[in-house]
Amino acid sequence: MVDPGGLSHRGVEHVFVHALRVLRHDEFVDVVRRALRRGGVPSTKEPGLAVLHPRAAGPRPPAGARGDLLFSLEGEQCVGDVTVVHPGAITYCRVAATTDGGAAAVRDADKSSQYRRYGAGCYRFIPLTVETFGRLGKPFMDLVTDVASRATQHGNGTFTREQFVTGVLRELSVCLCRQCKFGASCRWVLCSS
Repeated sequence: MVDPGGLSHRGVEHVFVHALRVLRHDEFVDVVRRALRRGGVPSTKEPGLAVLHPRAAGPRPPAGARGDLLFSLEGEQCVGDVTVVHPGAITYCRVAATTDGGAAAVRDADKSSQYRRYGAGCYRFIPLTVETFGRLGKPFMDLVTDVASRATQHGNGTFTREQFVTGVLRELSVCLCRQCKFGASCRWVLCSS
């Protein structure tokens, strides 16, 4: 079966699944940015890495290279990159079967090495990895708890550190569930047509 645009049914499904991943990714970036803002941490979306990189600091990143978030912690520029990984994927299943959070740890290491090539000494890179079953990578969880500590210092006693962390984790969980449900229902529609 070929649709009017020239794509097969499988091609339409591939384009649609890619669009769902982008939507999920962007929603996670927004959740993290809201948490940073509530914690009193200024941030901006999609910083160009070449702008953050001084000319004398070694190889420059490609012109279009971007992070997902730029924010400042204790006067240090930080770049965050959000990634959602599935522990059952071929790349991660072996380590995920033996280690809690193994898929996130593998992806964190991979992302860190990608960013280290261009940003050594220019900014601190923080991989923001979440597994599809909800576990956050260690650097991501460390960021959430750090921002929670800042938020409670500046929150005038309106909430505790634990309440802040729980709220952020719930928001991320709802985002993940909503995207999984939406993706599954849309795939059912594609497969049944």
